[in-house]
Amino acid sequence: ILPEYRKGGLGMQMKMKQGEIAKNMGYKMITWTFDPLESLNAYLNIQKLGAVGASYKENHYGEMSDQLNQGLPTDRILIEWNLNEPNEFRHLPFHLEKVLLQTRKDMPYLHEELIEDISHNDGPWFVAIPENFQHIKMNDIELAKKWRHETRRAFKLLFSQGYKAYGLYRDHNTRSSYYLFMK
Repeated sequence: ILPEYRKGGLGMQMKMKQGEIAKNMGYKMITWTFDPLESLNAYLNIQKLGAVGASYKENHYGEMSDQLNQGLPTDRILIEWNLNEPNEFRHLPFHLEKVLLQTRKDMPYLHEELIEDISHNDGPWFVAIPENFQHIKMNDIELAKKWRHETRRAFKLLFSQGYKAYGLYRDHNTRSSYYLFMK
């Protein structure tokens, strides 16, 4: 979508039309991947559409040289959009209690001391991502790589323990968004 038409609801309209067509063809679910550090895509896919982040794909597409992916591993979350049963967890109240990864001075900070709790505590768990990952990438590729690797650790830990991403909450005060993970 051309920059002057972004944030006008076209992405949502296109996805809703895609869902309508798929439903009319007899499909019950649509799946696709997206970059988990792109907060606008995550918000559209999980929070607005009600799709669920079902699994994590490390460097899924290999090295890519396009503007959005150049210089970073192409990690992705696989989304499952159930066309008949919306994800109601996305409407849960937003209480940041168990934050596995958070933002500290624009840097990702993984709470190592909480890792053991993941297998013993059903959550919910939260993982922060920056509000504008492309801005970070354009200004500090090393910081972008750190975000990729730290979020990868957090996502892989949670998905490996049976968690799925059910929501994405924005916190404009911290310039972060938070994935909600539940079993």
